[in-house]
Amino acid sequence: MTRNHASCTSSVAADVEVTADDPAAEDSETESEPDATPAEETDAPATPFPREVSHVGGVTTVEAEPMRVVTLTDTAELATLLALDVQPVAVGQSLPVLLPWIAERLDPDVGRLAQGMADIEEVATYTPDLVIGPEGNFGGDLDLWQGVAPSVETPDIGWREILRIVSEATGREEAALAIETEIEAELATFDADLAAGAPSLAFVFAAADGGALTFNSESPLNQTLVAAGLQPLEDPGPNSQPGGNAYSEEELGSIEAEAIIVIDALGTGLAQLEASPLWETLPAVRAGNVIAITLFDAALMIFDSVLTIPLQLDLLERLLPQLAN
Repeated sequence: MTRNHASCTSSVAADVEVTADDPAAEDSETESEPDATPAEETDAPATPFPREVSHVGGVTTVEAEPMRVVTLTDTAELATLLALDVQPVAVGQSLPVLLPWIAERLDPDVGRLAQGMADIEEVATYTPDLVIGPEGNFGGDLDLWQGVAPSVETPDIGWREILRIVSEATGREEAALAIETEIEAELATFDADLAAGAPSLAFVFAAADGGALTFNSESPLNQTLVAAGLQPLEDPGPNSQPGGNAYSEEELGSIEAEAIIVIDALGTGLAQLEASPLWETLPAVRAGNVIAITLFDAALMIFDSVLTIPLQLDLLERLLPQLAN
């Protein structure tokens, strides 16, 4: 079926460092001058400006409809901006390549900030009238950034809250409501027979210490699974991190799910897990219920945004028939 269209995340985001030689990867090194095309004006604002926007870092006054938006990363806040049909004048580079769902929507002439944490002086050269970034990307000094342009801080995860903040800051609440309604409808209409027959799942990452990380019931991915009618992921364990559980090499045999999907962006994680003698003792492994997903399918399950939720559902509809209950 084709649709229209978290700390676990941070621990594996580096795995998306796919080289430009990969045919699926898009070149993200395109440079642009600060006079990049301004944000496109689409629908009129739902409510007039000036307006106050509440966000993770507090409350920011946006005086007029933004026309020169800068995003500090190329992840969820950029995905949300693009879904709202707003082209930024510049975007940060937190990943070495643009993810496909970003690349297909982003104007190739948009300015690219230097890779890594955004520099306030570099951002200022684009004369923005709005700066949007995830929490932690303003260097702990949001007031300083407010001197460059109205700045709003989005949460790391939570596509609905990110959508609210970005749409209010840009005056596109009506478009945001349509997007949220469409996503909720896709979640509600996920294949009921497929969901009912699906096994319990574990999404597993190989850890550097020989153990593993898994998404747990506090992760954004779990919210998507449950909303689609699938079984929830495992509860937080004694070694849990935000959104995920950590298993040492000695604890690897404790993963009890009926099926395992290995998040293996670089194609080496499954082999690492299989090297442990405890791996073959897992119920899912004994039943042959293990699938490894690589490259951008793996990245897709990591990120939480309005552009990735429908794609996650598509991927699940392709994977679940391969797993027995």
